[in-house]
Amino acid sequence: MAGALGPLDACVHFAARIEPSESMRVPERYSVNNVAASLRLFESLITIGCERLLFSSSCAVYGNQTQMPIDEDRVPAPHSPYGQSKLMVEDALGWLARRGRLRSASLRYFNAAGGTAGHLERHRPETHLIPIALEVVTGRRDHLDIFGGDYPTRDGTCVRDYVHVSDLADAHARAIDALGSHDQLTVNLGTGTGSTNLEVVDAVSAVTGRPIDVRVVQRRPGDPAEAVAGGSRAADLLGWAPERSTLREVVADAWTASRAQWPSASVVLALRGSIEREPLRSARGLASAMSPRSDSVLRPRAGS
Repeated sequence: MAGALGPLDACVHFAARIEPSESMRVPERYSVNNVAASLRLFESLITIGCERLLFSSSCAVYGNQTQMPIDEDRVPAPHSPYGQSKLMVEDALGWLARRGRLRSASLRYFNAAGGTAGHLERHRPETHLIPIALEVVTGRRDHLDIFGGDYPTRDGTCVRDYVHVSDLADAHARAIDALGSHDQLTVNLGTGTGSTNLEVVDAVSAVTGRPIDVRVVQRRPGDPAEAVAGGSRAADLLGWAPERSTLREVVADAWTASRAQWPSASVVLALRGSIEREPLRSARGLASAMSPRSDSVLRPRAGS
């Protein structure tokens, strides 16, 4: 496939399975999809003469660290097959760079989040906190599960460093340029500020003006207690700093993207109270509003 595209200046490799908890159940999928498929891609890129690669790595390579923040000099210790798969690809890229085969930048994302008017965060099935909270807000779920309330954090829930996808996009563009003068880069991409799961839920409620039914359930295998970015390489090597990644901005842009992609969310919100008071009449009205003949049918916009 890479050969069919013709000459390439650079390749940005986003594709992967990404769920630590799933990787604990079926680790072989992560070896095949994340590692073996990546190596086949690299071989093809070398064959066609592509010299630069950006790899979407992950803070999961660090595992269950206890000292925050985590800089790039911290020794990786993956806590899941997912994190291990990312580290294995990084190791392979290191050899390719050292042997002059392929220049690469491994960008270790912390928690990518947010959205733009044309692109919301969406997974199948959805497992990420902010999109699930927004599904509760818009009536597509009845509650939100928090996995674990007994972590050694300020409120017992996991702490994550949320970075806006627009800031990540800017870092990628800068990394392509940086590979003009570097053979290999390993860079953390985060804000240096962590938010607990419950703080994220509170932020979603504040932005949307809606309460969220939260239920604390058992921990998921593979989830570290905290992951907060440290280090100065992004600033020093890329000239990068996050500009849109306060928690409120991340949530607000995710909410805007969700409403743009799912126009009927406003119908659900508008009718929810009426449905509770007058179930038969309001339910019929909602069904009519969401029928295939309506402009507000619950599906993504054409072309999204």
